[in-house]
Amino acid sequence: MKGIGVNRFHYVRKGDEMHRIVNNNKGFTLIEVIISILIISIIVLAFLSIFSNSVINVFSMGNKNTAMVLASDIMEILYGSQPFENIGQLNEFLDSLEGNFSYSVQQSTLLGEIDGFNVTIVAYYKNGDRSVELKSFIRGED
Repeated sequence: MKGIGVNRFHYVRKGDEMHRIVNNNKGFTLIEVIISILIISIIVLAFLSIFSNSVINVFSMGNKNTAMVLASDIMEILYGSQPFENIGQLNEFLDSLEGNFSYSVQQSTLLGEIDGFNVTIVAYYKNGDRSVELKSFIRGED
């Protein structure tokens, strides 16, 4: 008799006594093992997909953060170097800096009292496909 979970008995003689030995055929069939491996594989693939996307996002955010630090550093340099007399002087200063960025400068007045420049720094990352933008007001000469 073959089947799943069927107990088989056989008898062994030890001395003058007969002993019934239970032979349990409790185990896994080949189909059960294959189905278990298939289910585990599907679960593992789902987790691998999640982890690989997480790693990609971590590197992407690292690149974005690097670009933001570049833009922030340029603004800090501008704050430390102000006041600028005119747009030409500010443009010359920005042209002298190195990095993967572009900028725009517009003459402006803050609150109707303070003359200066609206500066926009655009720092690029991911081979120039993406960018971060930082805007600020830089004081001009009084």
